[in-house]
Amino acid sequence: MRKSISKIICIGALAAVLSSSLASCTDSSDNSRANAGTKAESSLVNKNSSVSIPDSTISSDSEKEKGNSPDVSSRLNIGDIVTFGQFQQEGDKEDKDKGVEPIQWEVLDIKDGKALILSRYILDNVSYNEPEGVSGSGNKERRLWLKSDIHKWLNSDFYNSAFTEEEKSAFSQDSSINEEEKGVFLLSYDEAVKYFDMKETIETDVWDKKIKMIYSQKALCTATPYADRRAQEFTLATYNRLIKECNITYDKSVIGNEYSIYWLRTSYEPEDFDVNANTINDEGTIRPDILGFDNAKSTENGVRPAVWVNVSDSAVVIHDGSDPSWLASKKAEKARIKAMEDSAQWSVKGNKLIITCNEIVPSKWSESTPWKDKAASIKEVEFNGVKKLDTPLLLDCKSIKKVTFDNSLKSLSKSALAIQYQSGIPDVPKDLVIIYGGKKYTYDSLQDHLDKKEQEEYEKTKETENN
Repeated sequence: MRKSISKIICIGALAAVLSSSLASCTDSSDNSRANAGTKAESSLVNKNSSVSIPDSTISSDSEKEKGNSPDVSSRLNIGDIVTFGQFQQEGDKEDKDKGVEPIQWEVLDIKDGKALILSRYILDNVSYNEPEGVSGSGNKERRLWLKSDIHKWLNSDFYNSAFTEEEKSAFSQDSSINEEEKGVFLLSYDEAVKYFDMKETIETDVWDKKIKMIYSQKALCTATPYADRRAQEFTLATYNRLIKECNITYDKSVIGNEYSIYWLRTSYEPEDFDVNANTINDEGTIRPDILGFDNAKSTENGVRPAVWVNVSDSAVVIHDGSDPSWLASKKAEKARIKAMEDSAQWSVKGNKLIITCNEIVPSKWSESTPWKDKAASIKEVEFNGVKKLDTPLLLDCKSIKKVTFDNSLKSLSKSALAIQYQSGIPDVPKDLVIIYGGKKYTYDSLQDHLDKKEQEEYEKTKETENN
C-alpha cells in the first residue's frame, strides 16, 4: 500500500512539472507574438513621424532583440574611444573609395542608457549656410541651427554615407533628447564649455584692448587629410604667445601638431548681416563676443559631428584608442623629419660657418640661428647634405662674401641667401659668390641650373614609368 501511494505521489509531481513547462512554452510563444505586434506598430508610427532624419531606420533600445547585442554599458566610460560608422578620411571628393576608415568617437557623456559621442577628428569642410542660404528677419536672438544647410547635410549626406542600416538603429530615440540634438548634430557653445572644461581668460590685442575669451586644450582638434583645408601647426611661437598675451598654458605635447577651426551649432543673425555661427579655432579658443562668430557662408571651417547612441548597441565598438592609418603615417613622417633635423650640425672655424644636414635644415633655426652671436664675423658659409633650403639663415651675417653647396642641393629660395629685407623683398648681396658642385654661379644662374636639372629628372622618371 505504501509503495502504491509513493508511486501516485511521484506521478502527480511529474504531471505538475510537465504542466508548468507547457504553460511556460505557451506564455513564451504568446509573448513573442505580442512583441512582434509591438514592433509592427512601432514601424507604422515611425513612418508617420515628422522627425527630420529617417526614423524608419531608427529604433529605440527597447525595440531591439535582447541577446543580439552585448551589454557594454558597464564597461563604457566617459573618455573612452569607440568606432561607429565609416567615412572618407584621405584623398579628395573625387576619390570616393579612397581612405574610407571607421570613424573614431570620444564618449563625452553617459546617462539613461545612452551615450553622447563626438567625432575624434574633423571629418569634412561644409558651409554652415550656403551662399543662397537662410535669410532672416534681423532678430539677433534667432537661432538658425535647425534650418541651416549644415544641419541638413549632417542628417542626409553624412548620415546616409557614414552609417549602415544596422548602425542607424543605434541612434538613441530617448524622448529626453531635445530637438537640436536629434540625429547628427554639432556641439553648442554651452556644451563646448561643459565638455571641454573651458576656462575664461583675457587677451590683450595689438591696441592694448582687453578681450574676454575661453580656452581648453581639450577643444583642440586635428582634421583628417580629407578635411585639412585650414590646418595650422601649433608652433613653439604660438605656445609662447598664448602664455604671454593670453595667460594660456597648454601641455607642451601640442607643439608641432596640426589643428583646425571647426563649427559649433550656436548661431545668430546680426541685423542687416549674414548669419554667423560660433567656431572653435586652431588654438582651442572661443571669443564669446561677435568676433567669436564666423560668417556662416565660409567653406573652410571643419565639421565635427556628435551623436546620441544606445550604449548597449553592438554597432558601437570600444576601440583601443590607436591612431587611424592616416594619422599614424603623418606621425611617422614627422618623426622621420625630426630625426633628420636633430642630426643637423654646425660649427664656426675662423670666419667660416659649416652647416651639415640630412637633407633639411632644422625649422627652429628659422626663429633663431644658434650662431647668432658669431654672425658678424662670418664671411663664408659651407652647406653639406642640404637638399632644400628656404630658411633665412644669413640675416645676421652682414659680412658674407661666399656660399658653397655640394651636389645635394635641389631647391633654393632667394630668402635663404638674404642678409636683409628691403620693402619686404629679400636682399642678396650682388657680389656674393655662390659655388655649387665646384662651379661658380650667380643666384639667378644657379636657379636656372637647378630648374633645368629638376626638369631632366622628371622626364627621366616619366620615361622609366612608361617603359
